[in-house]
Amino acid sequence: MSTSFNPKHKSPFATQDLADVIDKWQVHSKDTSSADVQIGIYTEKIKQLEVHMRQVSITDPVFKKMRYQLLRYLGERRRLLKYLEISDYTRYRKALDMLKSPIENFS
Repeated sequence: MSTSFNPKHKSPFATQDLADVIDKWQVHSKDTSSADVQIGIYTEKIKQLEVHMRQVSITDPVFKKMRYQLLRYLGERRRLLKYLEISDYTRYRKALDMLKSPIENFS
């Protein structure tokens, strides 16, 4: 069974945006999937979903799906932060600092 490309199911953000997020959050030069990077990716997804949700009416059926997705992303990011807090407290503090100052780190 072959799967064809469906333009409706694109990545939440462009490849270049993903590369920028990875560059900002990576722990070492070849890091692409550490908890830090995943927190950065979820943060970017949350920001983009919030922007999109502001453009959709609350009565729109899509809004409920987007709200569910937003809550899912927030939960995943919270679990990753909890994992970092337990496993490596210095990286956890660094991640919190990056989340608290979005103007400097994500603009």
